[in-house]
Amino acid sequence: MIGANARVMLAEQNAPAVIAVTGKYPEGEKPTAQDFVNVYGADEGSNRFEHFRITTSAAKAYSDMHAASNQAIHAELLHSRPGPGSSLEVSERYEVKAGAAQLIIAARNADPVAYVGNLFPGDAPDWSKVKTPQEFQAAINWAGAAQQQLGFNKRLPLPWDFADRKAAEYIDPSKPFNQRLAELSSLVLAVRDPGARRAISKQIALLVEARWRARAAQDPSITPELLEAQVGVLKKGLDWVGEHPAQAQYSTMSWLRQAGVAFGDIGRTVAKGATAGGADSLVAKLTPSQAGESYEQRRAREQAETEDAEDRAGSAGWAAEALGAGLSGYGAAQGLFGLLGRAGIGAAEGGGLAGLGTRTAVGAATAAHTAGHTPTTPMKAFPRAYSPARLGVPASMFLPRGSARLAAAS
Repeated sequence: MIGANARVMLAEQNAPAVIAVTGKYPEGEKPTAQDFVNVYGADEGSNRFEHFRITTSAAKAYSDMHAASNQAIHAELLHSRPGPGSSLEVSERYEVKAGAAQLIIAARNADPVAYVGNLFPGDAPDWSKVKTPQEFQAAINWAGAAQQQLGFNKRLPLPWDFADRKAAEYIDPSKPFNQRLAELSSLVLAVRDPGARRAISKQIALLVEARWRARAAQDPSITPELLEAQVGVLKKGLDWVGEHPAQAQYSTMSWLRQAGVAFGDIGRTVAKGATAGGADSLVAKLTPSQAGESYEQRRAREQAETEDAEDRAGSAGWAAEALGAGLSGYGAAQGLFGLLGRAGIGAAEGGGLAGLGTRTAVGAATAAHTAGHTPTTPMKAFPRAYSPARLGVPASMFLPRGSARLAAAS
Protein backbone atom coordinates (compact mmCIF):
# COMPACT_ATOMS: atom_id res chain seq x y z
CA MET A 1 0.00 0.00 0.00
CA ILE A 2 1.45 3.33 -1.02
CA GLY A 3 1.48 5.89 1.77
CA ALA A 4 -0.71 8.99 1.63
CA ASN A 5 2.23 11.31 1.01
CA ALA A 6 3.60 9.22 -1.85
CA ARG A 7 0.14 8.76 -3.39
CA VAL A 8 -0.51 12.51 -3.46
CA MET A 9 2.90 13.37 -4.92
CA LEU A 10 2.75 10.67 -7.58
CA ALA A 11 -0.76 11.73 -8.57
CA GLU A 12 0.28 15.37 -8.89
CA GLN A 13 3.12 14.36 -11.16
CA ASN A 14 1.54 11.59 -13.24
CA ALA A 15 -2.25 11.73 -13.13
CA PRO A 16 -2.83 14.39 -15.84
CA ALA A 17 -0.64 12.53 -18.36
CA VAL A 18 -2.12 9.13 -17.50
CA ILE A 19 -5.69 10.42 -17.76
CA ALA A 20 -4.97 12.24 -21.03
CA VAL A 21 -3.81 8.96 -22.59
CA THR A 22 -6.13 6.41 -20.95
CA GLY A 23 -9.09 8.51 -19.82
CA LYS A 24 -8.80 7.36 -16.21
CA TYR A 25 -6.48 7.01 -13.23
CA PRO A 26 -5.99 3.68 -11.40
CA GLU A 27 -8.84 2.96 -9.05
CA GLY A 28 -7.98 3.73 -5.43
CA GLU A 29 -4.85 5.73 -6.32
CA LYS A 30 -6.46 9.10 -6.97
CA PRO A 31 -6.05 11.26 -3.85
CA THR A 32 -8.90 13.12 -2.23
CA ALA A 33 -9.07 16.70 -0.99
CA GLN A 34 -8.46 15.47 2.54
CA ASP A 35 -5.32 13.65 1.39
CA PHE A 36 -3.93 16.95 0.10
CA VAL A 37 -4.79 18.70 3.37
CA ASN A 38 -3.12 15.91 5.36
CA VAL A 39 0.09 16.24 3.32
CA TYR A 40 0.33 20.01 2.75
CA GLY A 41 -1.86 21.54 5.44
CA ALA A 42 -5.21 23.29 5.16
CA ASP A 43 -4.35 26.31 3.02
CA GLU A 44 -1.68 24.88 0.69
CA GLY A 45 -3.48 21.56 0.53
CA SER A 46 -6.70 23.20 -0.64
CA ASN A 47 -4.91 25.23 -3.29
CA ARG A 48 -2.96 22.23 -4.56
CA PHE A 49 -6.08 20.07 -4.71
CA GLU A 50 -7.92 22.75 -6.72
CA HIS A 51 -5.04 22.86 -9.20
CA PHE A 52 -5.00 19.05 -9.32
CA ARG A 53 -8.76 18.94 -9.94
CA ILE A 54 -8.55 21.41 -12.83
CA THR A 55 -5.59 19.74 -14.53
CA THR A 56 -7.09 16.26 -14.30
CA SER A 57 -10.41 17.57 -15.59
CA ALA A 58 -8.62 19.10 -18.56
CA ALA A 59 -6.80 15.81 -19.13
CA LYS A 60 -10.11 13.93 -19.11
CA ALA A 61 -11.58 16.39 -21.61
CA TYR A 62 -8.48 15.95 -23.78
CA SER A 63 -8.87 12.16 -23.65
CA ASP A 64 -12.54 12.40 -24.58
CA MET A 65 -11.87 14.57 -27.65
CA HIS A 66 -8.41 13.62 -28.91
CA ALA A 67 -9.77 11.03 -31.37
CA ALA A 68 -12.75 13.11 -32.51
CA SER A 69 -12.87 14.97 -35.80
CA ASN A 70 -12.36 18.72 -35.85
CA GLN A 71 -16.03 19.14 -36.72
CA ALA A 72 -17.10 17.01 -33.73
CA ILE A 73 -14.86 19.02 -31.39
CA HIS A 74 -16.34 22.32 -32.57
CA ALA A 75 -19.85 20.91 -32.24
CA GLU A 76 -19.13 19.76 -28.67
CA LEU A 77 -17.83 23.19 -27.71
CA LEU A 78 -20.86 24.87 -29.23
CA HIS A 79 -23.16 22.53 -27.33
CA SER A 80 -21.30 23.11 -24.03
CA ARG A 81 -21.09 26.88 -24.31
CA PRO A 82 -22.69 28.50 -21.24
CA GLY A 83 -25.67 30.70 -21.78
CA PRO A 84 -27.11 33.60 -19.84
CA GLY A 85 -27.66 32.61 -16.23
CA SER A 86 -25.43 29.51 -16.40
CA SER A 87 -23.86 28.42 -13.13
CA LEU A 88 -20.20 28.92 -12.28
CA GLU A 89 -19.73 25.16 -12.48
CA VAL A 90 -21.07 25.04 -16.06
CA SER A 91 -18.83 27.91 -17.11
CA GLU A 92 -15.83 26.23 -15.52
CA ARG A 93 -16.51 22.94 -17.30
CA TYR A 94 -16.72 24.80 -20.61
CA GLU A 95 -13.43 26.62 -19.99
CA VAL A 96 -11.73 23.32 -19.19
CA LYS A 97 -13.13 21.70 -22.31
CA ALA A 98 -12.22 24.67 -24.51
CA GLY A 99 -8.67 24.62 -23.19
CA ALA A 100 -8.35 20.92 -23.96
CA ALA A 101 -9.71 21.48 -27.46
CA GLN A 102 -7.17 24.24 -28.01
CA LEU A 103 -4.35 21.87 -27.05
CA ILE A 104 -5.66 19.19 -29.42
CA ILE A 105 -5.97 21.53 -32.40
CA ALA A 106 -2.52 22.98 -31.70
CA ALA A 107 -0.99 19.48 -31.65
CA ARG A 108 -2.75 18.59 -34.89
CA ASN A 109 -1.57 21.75 -36.62
CA ALA A 110 2.01 21.32 -35.40
CA ASP A 111 2.54 17.81 -36.85
CA PRO A 112 -0.67 16.41 -38.36
CA VAL A 113 0.91 13.25 -39.77
CA ALA A 114 2.57 12.33 -36.49
CA TYR A 115 -0.74 13.00 -34.71
CA VAL A 116 -2.75 10.57 -36.84
CA GLY A 117 0.11 8.07 -36.58
CA ASN A 118 -0.12 8.13 -32.79
CA LEU A 119 -3.90 7.99 -32.95
CA PHE A 120 -4.00 4.90 -35.18
CA PRO A 121 -0.76 3.06 -34.32
CA GLY A 122 -1.96 -0.27 -35.67
CA ASP A 123 -2.74 1.13 -39.13
CA ALA A 124 -0.16 3.88 -39.48
CA PRO A 125 2.97 3.30 -41.57
CA ASP A 126 6.31 3.10 -39.81
CA TRP A 127 8.00 6.06 -41.46
CA SER A 128 11.42 4.94 -40.24
CA LYS A 129 11.06 1.90 -42.51
CA VAL A 130 9.72 3.73 -45.57
CA LYS A 131 12.44 3.28 -48.21
CA THR A 132 11.02 2.50 -51.65
CA PRO A 133 8.85 4.76 -53.84
CA GLN A 134 5.99 2.26 -53.48
CA GLU A 135 6.20 2.37 -49.67
CA PHE A 136 6.39 6.16 -49.81
CA GLN A 137 3.28 6.43 -51.98
CA ALA A 138 1.33 4.10 -49.67
CA ALA A 139 2.40 6.09 -46.60
CA ILE A 140 1.46 9.41 -48.20
CA ASN A 141 -1.94 8.06 -49.24
CA TRP A 142 -2.64 6.73 -45.74
CA ALA A 143 -1.62 9.98 -44.04
CA GLY A 144 -3.77 12.04 -46.39
CA ALA A 145 -6.81 9.84 -45.89
CA ALA A 146 -6.44 9.85 -42.09
CA GLN A 147 -6.18 13.64 -41.95
CA GLN A 148 -9.18 14.01 -44.23
CA GLN A 149 -11.21 11.60 -42.08
CA LEU A 150 -10.57 13.77 -39.01
CA GLY A 151 -11.22 17.01 -40.90
CA PHE A 152 -7.88 18.62 -40.10
CA ASN A 153 -7.69 22.29 -40.98
CA LYS A 154 -3.95 22.09 -41.65
CA ARG A 155 -2.70 19.04 -43.54
CA LEU A 156 0.81 17.98 -44.44
CA PRO A 157 2.05 15.06 -46.52
CA LEU A 158 4.96 14.09 -44.23
CA PRO A 159 5.74 13.86 -40.52
CA TRP A 160 8.30 16.50 -39.68
CA ASP A 161 10.97 14.05 -38.50
CA PHE A 162 10.81 12.14 -41.80
CA ALA A 163 10.89 15.38 -43.79
CA ASP A 164 13.93 16.50 -41.79
CA ARG A 165 15.77 13.28 -42.62
CA LYS A 166 15.10 13.82 -46.32
CA ALA A 167 16.26 17.43 -46.05
CA ALA A 168 19.50 16.29 -44.43
CA GLU A 169 20.04 13.69 -47.15
CA TYR A 170 19.40 16.22 -49.92
CA ILE A 171 22.21 18.53 -48.79
CA ASP A 172 24.58 15.79 -47.64
CA PRO A 173 27.91 16.67 -49.31
CA SER A 174 29.24 13.13 -48.90
CA LYS A 175 27.01 11.93 -51.77
CA PRO A 176 27.12 13.09 -55.41
CA PHE A 177 24.39 15.61 -56.12
CA ASN A 178 22.94 13.54 -58.95
CA GLN A 179 22.42 10.66 -56.55
CA ARG A 180 20.69 12.90 -54.01
CA LEU A 181 18.46 14.45 -56.68
CA ALA A 182 17.60 11.03 -58.13
CA GLU A 183 16.63 9.65 -54.73
CA LEU A 184 14.40 12.58 -53.82
CA SER A 185 12.76 12.91 -57.24
CA SER A 186 11.97 9.18 -57.35
CA LEU A 187 10.06 9.49 -54.07
CA VAL A 188 8.13 12.56 -55.21
CA LEU A 189 7.46 10.91 -58.58
CA ALA A 190 5.79 7.96 -56.83
CA VAL A 191 3.02 10.29 -55.60
CA ARG A 192 0.50 10.86 -58.37
CA ASP A 193 -1.35 13.89 -56.95
CA PRO A 194 0.29 17.14 -58.21
CA GLY A 195 -0.81 19.07 -55.11
CA ALA A 196 0.74 16.49 -52.80
CA ARG A 197 3.97 16.59 -54.82
CA ARG A 198 4.23 20.34 -54.40
CA ALA A 199 3.43 20.07 -50.69
CA ILE A 200 6.17 17.45 -50.21
CA SER A 201 8.82 19.59 -51.90
CA LYS A 202 7.76 22.71 -49.97
CA GLN A 203 7.84 20.90 -46.63
CA ILE A 204 11.32 19.53 -47.33
CA ALA A 205 12.44 22.92 -48.67
CA LEU A 206 11.59 24.60 -45.36
CA LEU A 207 13.88 22.20 -43.52
CA VAL A 208 16.59 22.35 -46.18
CA GLU A 209 16.65 26.12 -45.80
CA ALA A 210 16.81 25.89 -41.99
CA ARG A 211 19.67 23.40 -42.12
CA TRP A 212 21.54 25.40 -44.76
CA ARG A 213 21.26 28.62 -42.76
CA ALA A 214 22.45 26.85 -39.61
CA ARG A 215 25.43 25.46 -41.52
CA ALA A 216 26.23 28.87 -43.03
CA ALA A 217 26.20 30.45 -39.57
CA GLN A 218 29.26 28.35 -38.74
CA ASP A 219 31.13 29.40 -41.90
CA PRO A 220 32.46 32.97 -41.80
CA SER A 221 33.34 32.86 -45.50
CA ILE A 222 29.65 32.86 -46.49
CA THR A 223 28.40 36.43 -46.79
CA PRO A 224 24.72 37.30 -46.33
CA GLU A 225 24.42 37.97 -50.05
CA LEU A 226 25.95 34.60 -50.94
CA LEU A 227 23.73 32.83 -48.42
CA GLU A 228 20.55 34.32 -49.88
CA ALA A 229 21.67 33.36 -53.38
CA GLN A 230 22.36 29.79 -52.26
CA VAL A 231 19.01 29.51 -50.49
CA GLY A 232 17.27 30.85 -53.59
CA VAL A 233 18.89 28.19 -55.75
CA LEU A 234 17.97 25.43 -53.30
CA LYS A 235 14.34 26.54 -53.10
CA LYS A 236 14.04 26.92 -56.85
CA GLY A 237 15.47 23.45 -57.38
CA LEU A 238 13.10 21.86 -54.88
CA ASP A 239 10.16 23.71 -56.43
CA TRP A 240 11.18 22.14 -59.74
CA VAL A 241 11.27 18.66 -58.16
CA GLY A 242 7.75 19.23 -56.82
CA GLU A 243 6.38 20.50 -60.14
CA HIS A 244 8.29 18.21 -62.50
CA PRO A 245 9.68 15.18 -60.66
CA ALA A 246 9.94 13.15 -63.88
CA GLN A 247 12.07 15.88 -65.45
CA ALA A 248 14.24 16.05 -62.33
CA GLN A 249 14.77 12.29 -62.33
CA TYR A 250 15.48 12.34 -66.06
CA SER A 251 18.16 14.99 -65.60
CA THR A 252 20.18 12.60 -63.42
CA MET A 253 20.36 9.86 -66.10
CA SER A 254 23.30 9.24 -68.39
CA TRP A 255 22.84 10.61 -71.91
CA LEU A 256 22.59 7.08 -73.28
CA ARG A 257 19.70 6.29 -70.99
CA GLN A 258 18.14 9.69 -71.64
CA ALA A 259 18.07 8.97 -75.37
CA GLY A 260 16.35 5.62 -74.87
CA VAL A 261 13.79 7.12 -72.47
CA ALA A 262 13.17 10.01 -74.87
CA PHE A 263 12.27 7.66 -77.73
CA GLY A 264 9.81 5.81 -75.57
CA ASP A 265 8.27 9.03 -74.28
CA ILE A 266 7.74 10.45 -77.76
CA GLY A 267 6.09 7.17 -78.73
CA ARG A 268 3.72 7.42 -75.80
CA THR A 269 2.70 10.98 -76.56
CA VAL A 270 2.19 10.21 -80.26
CA ALA A 271 0.06 7.21 -79.35
CA LYS A 272 -1.99 9.34 -76.96
CA GLY A 273 -2.70 11.91 -79.65
CA ALA A 274 -3.43 9.29 -82.31
CA THR A 275 -5.98 7.52 -80.10
CA ALA A 276 -7.52 10.64 -78.52
CA GLY A 277 -6.12 9.53 -75.17
CA GLY A 278 -7.16 5.89 -75.51
CA ALA A 279 -3.69 4.36 -75.96
CA ASP A 280 -3.28 3.58 -72.26
CA SER A 281 -6.51 1.58 -72.19
CA LEU A 282 -5.53 -0.23 -75.38
CA VAL A 283 -2.09 -1.18 -74.11
CA ALA A 284 -3.52 -2.24 -70.74
CA LYS A 285 -5.74 -4.71 -72.59
CA LEU A 286 -2.83 -6.05 -74.64
CA THR A 287 -0.32 -6.30 -71.79
CA PRO A 288 -0.08 -9.72 -70.09
CA SER A 289 -1.46 -9.52 -66.56
CA GLN A 290 0.94 -9.79 -63.66
CA ALA A 291 -0.02 -11.93 -60.68
CA GLY A 292 -3.12 -10.50 -59.04
CA GLU A 293 -3.17 -7.39 -61.25
CA SER A 294 -6.49 -6.19 -62.65
CA TYR A 295 -7.12 -4.36 -65.91
CA GLU A 296 -7.84 -1.17 -63.95
CA GLN A 297 -4.46 -1.44 -62.22
CA ARG A 298 -2.67 -1.97 -65.53
CA ARG A 299 -4.46 1.00 -67.04
CA ALA A 300 -3.60 3.19 -64.03
CA ARG A 301 0.04 2.18 -64.39
CA GLU A 302 0.04 3.00 -68.10
CA GLN A 303 -1.64 6.34 -67.46
CA ALA A 304 0.95 7.21 -64.81
CA GLU A 305 3.79 6.35 -67.18
CA THR A 306 2.22 8.47 -69.91
CA GLU A 307 1.89 11.41 -67.51
CA ASP A 308 5.57 11.05 -66.61
CA ALA A 309 6.49 10.87 -70.29
CA GLU A 310 4.64 14.13 -70.95
CA ASP A 311 6.41 15.75 -68.01
CA ARG A 312 9.81 14.66 -69.29
CA ALA A 313 9.08 15.53 -72.90
CA GLY A 314 7.79 19.06 -72.30
CA SER A 315 7.22 20.93 -75.56
CA ALA A 316 8.58 18.01 -77.57
CA GLY A 317 5.82 15.88 -76.07
CA TRP A 318 3.19 18.42 -77.03
CA ALA A 319 4.46 18.39 -80.58
CA ALA A 320 4.40 14.60 -80.68
CA GLU A 321 0.87 14.49 -79.30
CA ALA A 322 -0.24 17.03 -81.89
CA LEU A 323 1.36 14.89 -84.58
CA GLY A 324 -0.53 11.87 -83.29
CA ALA A 325 -3.78 13.82 -83.15
CA GLY A 326 -3.31 14.68 -86.82
CA LEU A 327 -3.50 10.99 -87.69
CA SER A 328 -6.78 9.13 -88.14
CA GLY A 329 -7.51 8.22 -84.50
CA TYR A 330 -7.74 4.60 -83.48
CA GLY A 331 -7.25 3.37 -87.02
CA ALA A 332 -3.92 5.15 -87.23
CA ALA A 333 -2.81 3.53 -83.99
CA GLN A 334 -3.83 0.12 -85.33
CA GLY A 335 -1.85 0.85 -88.47
CA LEU A 336 1.24 1.77 -86.47
CA PHE A 337 1.05 -1.40 -84.42
CA GLY A 338 0.50 -3.45 -87.56
CA LEU A 339 3.41 -1.80 -89.34
CA LEU A 340 5.72 -2.58 -86.44
CA GLY A 341 4.46 -6.13 -86.37
CA ARG A 342 5.25 -6.62 -90.07
CA ALA A 343 8.71 -5.17 -89.48
CA GLY A 344 9.39 -7.78 -86.81
CA ILE A 345 9.42 -5.36 -83.91
CA GLY A 346 5.77 -5.44 -82.88
CA ALA A 347 4.11 -7.00 -79.89
CA ALA A 348 6.25 -9.97 -78.99
CA GLU A 349 4.54 -12.85 -77.26
CA GLY A 350 5.64 -13.12 -73.64
CA GLY A 351 8.03 -10.86 -71.79
CA GLY A 352 5.39 -8.10 -71.52
CA LEU A 353 6.39 -6.49 -74.81
CA ALA A 354 2.78 -6.11 -75.89
CA GLY A 355 2.61 -3.03 -73.69
CA LEU A 356 5.45 -0.70 -72.97
CA GLY A 357 7.92 -2.37 -75.33
CA THR A 358 5.57 -2.07 -78.28
CA ARG A 359 4.73 1.53 -77.61
CA THR A 360 8.38 2.39 -77.05
CA ALA A 361 9.12 0.94 -80.48
CA VAL A 362 6.34 3.09 -81.91
CA GLY A 363 7.96 6.11 -80.29
CA ALA A 364 11.38 5.20 -81.66
CA ALA A 365 10.12 4.89 -85.22
CA THR A 366 8.18 8.15 -84.91
CA ALA A 367 11.14 10.01 -83.42
CA ALA A 368 13.41 8.80 -86.21
CA HIS A 369 10.78 9.82 -88.78
CA THR A 370 10.44 13.28 -87.23
CA ALA A 371 14.20 13.76 -86.94
CA GLY A 372 14.71 12.64 -90.53
CA HIS A 373 12.05 14.85 -92.09
CA THR A 374 12.37 18.05 -90.03
CA PRO A 375 16.11 18.78 -89.98
CA THR A 376 15.50 22.48 -89.52
CA THR A 377 13.42 22.11 -86.35
CA PRO A 378 14.67 24.91 -84.07
CA MET A 379 16.40 23.84 -80.88
CA LYS A 380 13.94 25.81 -78.74
CA ALA A 381 11.18 23.38 -79.73
CA PHE A 382 12.79 20.72 -77.55
CA PRO A 383 13.77 20.69 -73.89
CA ARG A 384 17.50 20.42 -73.32
CA ALA A 385 17.37 16.65 -72.80
CA TYR A 386 15.22 16.14 -75.90
CA SER A 387 17.32 18.12 -78.36
CA PRO A 388 17.32 16.93 -82.01
CA ALA A 389 21.00 16.07 -81.63
CA ARG A 390 20.23 13.61 -78.85
CA LEU A 391 17.34 12.12 -80.77
CA GLY A 392 19.08 11.89 -84.12
CA VAL A 393 22.69 10.84 -83.55
CA PRO A 394 22.13 7.77 -81.36
CA ALA A 395 19.04 6.60 -83.26
CA SER A 396 20.79 3.65 -84.87
CA MET A 397 21.88 2.42 -81.46
CA PHE A 398 18.43 2.44 -79.91
CA LEU A 399 15.98 1.73 -82.72
CA PRO A 400 15.07 -1.92 -83.24
CA ARG A 401 16.55 -3.46 -86.38
CA GLY A 402 14.72 -2.21 -89.44
CA SER A 403 13.19 0.84 -87.78
CA ALA A 404 15.65 3.32 -89.24
CA ARG A 405 14.93 1.94 -92.73
CA LEU A 406 11.17 2.25 -92.06
CA ALA A 407 11.58 5.88 -91.04
CA ALA A 408 13.78 6.68 -94.04
CA ALA A 409 11.41 5.01 -96.47
CA SER A 410 8.27 6.73 -95.17
